[in-house]
Amino acid sequence: MTWVKVDDGFRHHPKAIRIGPLGRDLFVCGLGYCAENLTDGFIPDDMVPHLAPGQSHPTKIVARLLLAGLWTREEEGGYHVHDYLAYNPSREQVLQDRQYQALKRDMYADGALLKVIRARDQDRCRYCGALVNWRDRRGPRSATYDHIVPAGGNAADNLVVACRGCNAAKRDRTPEQAGMVLHAPGWYQVGSSSDLDRIQNESSPRPGPTRPDPIDSKTETPFVPSNGPRPDIPAKLLERVPALDTWPSPDALMALWNDIAARDGLLRVRSASAGRRDKATKYLRQFPDLSFWLGAFSRIKASALLRGETKNPGHESFRADFDWLLTKGKDGTENIVKVHDGKYDDRETR
Repeated sequence: MTWVKVDDGFRHHPKAIRIGPLGRDLFVCGLGYCAENLTDGFIPDDMVPHLAPGQSHPTKIVARLLLAGLWTREEEGGYHVHDYLAYNPSREQVLQDRQYQALKRDMYADGALLKVIRARDQDRCRYCGALVNWRDRRGPRSATYDHIVPAGGNAADNLVVACRGCNAAKRDRTPEQAGMVLHAPGWYQVGSSSDLDRIQNESSPRPGPTRPDPIDSKTETPFVPSNGPRPDIPAKLLERVPALDTWPSPDALMALWNDIAARDGLLRVRSASAGRRDKATKYLRQFPDLSFWLGAFSRIKASALLRGETKNPGHESFRADFDWLLTKGKDGTENIVKVHDGKYDDRETR
């Protein structure tokens, strides 16, 4: 079954009013025909009399649709729904989606394969390194499986664990096409409590969508800084922010923020208090991938609200800072996650 999109304000549109009830009926039935038969908006002449059951002379109503610009006449003997593909998927897209859905059904039916993938990836997103939650089905850190190559088949080397946020950002593209890095299994460096966190994730009561992993950051170092060269960090960035050599660490995160803030006119972190270190450690434990933070920080440029340039009532004095990013909003979701996912982007950049 293929669904067709109709604007919920269609009945109030001047064109819809102009064509009358019979015209609206024929127009909507025409949309259904196009979606059902995957015609990309084309309606042949011989099908017009059969589009709207109950209409005795639908060919007379066609003139209203043409006059209103809702249909256009085609030389090959039929009509085309105006802007059909602007609001509805093409035949090619529908067929690709059906093929992908069949691929997913086969994947979920292969329990042995999924068990191998989870064991290999250790319940971590292979794109951002977040510990995924298999009990959560909606939040950005909920667990999914991703096909590295969308049409590449259900093989272990083409399937990875991915958080819902990264999977949604990648869509039906390869990592290269999406501008994302696919890390090798076990690429993150964790401390001795990672196994405990995994057990808690599987056995604890269902948490909120993006609940951080409970840790005592005052007594435990969740990530082990790398020693020696850092080929995983761009050389120019490392040269500009030397503290990234200790990534992931609170000092590296604050230094990265200050580098972004200095160039974008935001408030810098001037003191690395114990509270800030604890909070940074907790968030790095949940989001260890440098590209996640770079992506989130870069999105601030796409938001007048976060830059403190909005004139909306109630937000005149707001400007994003380091401490605000490491807190949760009223909906219980981490602000850094919402920034990363583009929630605060200006409408014209979304």
